[in-house]
Amino acid sequence: MIFDKCPSTQYCDFETIDICNYQHDITAQFKWTRMNKGTATSGTGPSFDHTYQTAEGYYMYIETSSPRVTGY
Repeated sequence: MIFDKCPSTQYCDFETIDICNYQHDITAQFKWTRMNKGTATSGTGPSFDHTYQTAEGYYMYIETSSPRVTGY
């Protein structure tokens, strides 16, 4: 597999709904979720994003808390 380097001028974050045109692998056994503030599971996940360091910024996560359901 060949990986191309991203252009040094390319900047991407998760602030827009298109998430820089990243696409989820539909064969994966889990689902990425775009979120801001805290996650649905108490005591897990960040309470703010890395880019802006605020609860209004967005990040991506996968649910790994039990009972995790395949596909979610």
